[in-house]
Amino acid sequence: MISRIVINDVATFDASDHVMDDLSRINFIFGSNGSGKTTISRVIENPGEYTSSSISWENGTSLHCSVYNVDFVKENFSDVSGMPGIFTLGKEEMEIIEKIETIDNDILQIMDKGNQAEVSLQGENGNGGKLAEKAELKNKYIEKFWKQKQKYDSSPIKSGMEGALGNRERFFMEIQQQFLSNKSDLLTYDVLTEKASIVFNKQLEPISEIPIIDFSELLALSSAEILSKKVIGKEDVAVGDLITRLGNSDWVKSGMNYLENSDGVCPFCQRTLNEAFQQQLEEYFDETYISDMQEIEKIKSEYQNITQHLLQRLNNIISSDHNMVDNQSLKADVKELSRIIEENSCLIDYKKENASLPVALKECNNLVSQISAVIEEANSKIKDHNEVVTHIDDERKKLKEQTWRFVSHEIASDIEEFHKLDKMLDKEIISLQDIIKKSDQEKERLHKEKKELQSQLTSVIPTKDLINKYLEEFGFNGFRLDLGKDEHSYRIIRNDGMPVGRTLSEGEKNFVSFLYFYSLLNGSFENSGIVEQQIVFIDDPVSSMDSDVLFIVSTLIRRLICEMKHEQTTIKQMFVATHNLYFYKEVSFERGLPKGITNQMKFFVVNKIKGKSEINYYEKNPIKSTYELLWADVKRANENPQSSDLVSLRNTMRRILEYYLHFCGNTSVQRLPDTFEEDDRLVVRALLSWANDGSHSSFDDFSYAPPMANGIEIYISIFRKIFKHLGHIDHYNMMMKIAEED
Repeated sequence: MISRIVINDVATFDASDHVMDDLSRINFIFGSNGSGKTTISRVIENPGEYTSSSISWENGTSLHCSVYNVDFVKENFSDVSGMPGIFTLGKEEMEIIEKIETIDNDILQIMDKGNQAEVSLQGENGNGGKLAEKAELKNKYIEKFWKQKQKYDSSPIKSGMEGALGNRERFFMEIQQQFLSNKSDLLTYDVLTEKASIVFNKQLEPISEIPIIDFSELLALSSAEILSKKVIGKEDVAVGDLITRLGNSDWVKSGMNYLENSDGVCPFCQRTLNEAFQQQLEEYFDETYISDMQEIEKIKSEYQNITQHLLQRLNNIISSDHNMVDNQSLKADVKELSRIIEENSCLIDYKKENASLPVALKECNNLVSQISAVIEEANSKIKDHNEVVTHIDDERKKLKEQTWRFVSHEIASDIEEFHKLDKMLDKEIISLQDIIKKSDQEKERLHKEKKELQSQLTSVIPTKDLINKYLEEFGFNGFRLDLGKDEHSYRIIRNDGMPVGRTLSEGEKNFVSFLYFYSLLNGSFENSGIVEQQIVFIDDPVSSMDSDVLFIVSTLIRRLICEMKHEQTTIKQMFVATHNLYFYKEVSFERGLPKGITNQMKFFVVNKIKGKSEINYYEKNPIKSTYELLWADVKRANENPQSSDLVSLRNTMRRILEYYLHFCGNTSVQRLPDTFEEDDRLVVRALLSWANDGSHSSFDDFSYAPPMANGIEIYISIFRKIFKHLGHIDHYNMMMKIAEED
C-alpha cells in the first residue's frame, strides 16, 4: 500500500514538495479540471518517469498500479475495432484449481523465505542489514587508515603516496592493495626520509665530485732522512777532530760567514788568522756538507709550499659547506693538521740552524687518512646522488613502492582485521543473495507453471459477456462488444454487426471504457488470467456522462469499496479523483458503506492558484463546504433574479433538497409532493423529479424543460415552502442568512 506521495516539479506542480501523507485504503481527491489530478495518477502509474517526485510504500513492498485516466482511454480505445482482450478464469476443473492453490501456497512460502533474506540483507524499518553493516565497517576503517596517512602530512615521504592523498576512499583501496602485493624492501623511517629528501626534490641536479687531495708529498717530506742526519764537516781535517770533540760545528759554520769581512782577523778570538787555518775550515765544510744544507733548505721551501696549498684546498672544501661532506669532522681534522704543520715547520727551521742535530717531524699519517676518508665518503654520496639523478624516474618509482610498503606495514594488523571481518560479511551476504536468487528462480518457475495451468481455465469471453450485460442493463442498447479477428481481442459493433467506427458519443465511449477498466480489475491482458494485488486509481470516470451513468459509475465504485472491506478483491488501496461535485458526494458519502471502512477514508483537494497546483488534506469530507456553496447560489438568485439562470438554479435547488432531504431530513422524497396543494405540487415535482426517479431518468430531460414565467421567483418561493412545510424553516433562514422569518 502507498503510504506517501510527493509531487515535485511536474506539470503545474512547482519545484517544491506537494505531499499526500498518511494515506489510507480509500483516498478521495477533489479538484477542478486542469488542477493536477491526472498528474498525480501518472506519477503513481509510472514513478520512474518522474524522478523529482517519489512514492513511498508500506513495508517497502510495491504493488501493481491499475490507473484509469485519459491515458488509459487513449491507449485502449484509439482503435475500437481491436481492443486487447481481458482474460478471466472460465470453466473450473477441480484438479487444476487444487494444483494452482498448492502452487500459490508454495509461492507464499518461497516469497516469505526470500523476503526474510532480503530484510537480513537490506534491513528494515531503520535497522540496517548486512549490506549496511558492510558499509559501516568500511567507513570505520576508511577513517582509521586515513589517520595513518595524516601522520605523514608534513613528512618528506608524503610524496611517495601521491595519487591517493586527496580522497579517503582512494587511499583506503590503495593501502590495502599495497599491503597485499608490495614486496619491496622494508626500510626504516629515517632511511626513507633521507632518500625522499633527495629523490622527491624537484630541483634535483647532478653534483660535481670533490677532487681527491694527494698527501703523498707531504708524507714524504715529513719522513726525509736529512732531517734525522747529523750534518757536520769533514772529520779528518786538522781542525775536524777539535770541532767534533767540541760539537760546535754549527757554531763554527755560522762564524765562517763573517771571515770575508774580518780582514784576516778571526771573528771568534780577534787574532790574525793564518791562511792554513782558514783553508782547514773550508776543507772541513766540504761539498757534502754544503749539499746536505741545500737539501735541508729545499725541504723547508717545499714543505712550506706543499702545506700551504693543501690547507688552502681543504679550507675551500670546508667553506663550500657541501651537504655531502661531514664538515664538522673535516674542520676538526684540518685544524689539527694545521697545528702539526706549524710545529713541523718550526722543527725544519730549527734543523736548518742546527744542522748537526737530528730532528723528527710530528707524524700526521692517521690524520691524513681521516681527512681522505671524509672526502671519499662525500664522493661516495655524490656518486649515489648522481646515480639517482641519472635514473630519477626509476628511483622515484622504487621509493614510492618502499614508502607504501612502510606505511602499510605499520597498520598491517588493522588491514588484516578489516579483511577478516569483511570476508565474514561477504560470506553472509553471498549466502543471503544466493537464497534470494534461488527464491526468485523458484518463484518464477512456479509462476510459469501456474500460468500454464491457468491458461487452461482462462478466456476473454466472460469479460465480453459481462460488459455487454452491463450495457444492456443500463440502457445502452445501440452497441455491444464482440470478439476481434484473433479471438483474443474485442471490437465494438452496432446491433447489425457493423463496426461503430467514430459514431460513439463521448459519453458512450467514456462509459464503455470505464466498464472495460472495471472488468480488467478482475482479469488480465495476459492469457494466464493472473490478477495481482493492486493499487487502483480512478481519475474523473464521469466526464461527459449524464446523471444516470454518473450514478451507475459511483455505484460500481462503491461496490469495489465494499469488496475491499470484506477482502473479496485483490484491490489493496484505492484513489478516486473527480471534478464533479455530485459524483464526489455520491461516491464518498459514508451512508450505505460497511462499518469499519469509513474510518479508512482520507480526503484531499487539489487547487490551482495562479497557474500553480497545490494539495490540501481535510480531516472530514469537504462535500459539506460544497453544500454551503450551493446555498450561496440560491441566496444570490433570491437577491438578484435577473442575473440568474433558471436551469442552473433548479439544478442547484434539486441538489440541496436531495442532499438535505435524503441524508439529513429523514423524509421520503417520493411522497413529499403529495403533501402540497395542487398549485404548488407541479413545481415541487419539477424540483424533485431527478431525485425521485433516481438512476432511471436523464438529467438532460429535466435541464431542458420549458421555463415558466417568473420562474426564478416561483421556484425560490416553492423551495422556501418545502423547508417550512417540513418544519425546517430555521435551517432555510440560517443558510439564506435571514435574521428571522417574515
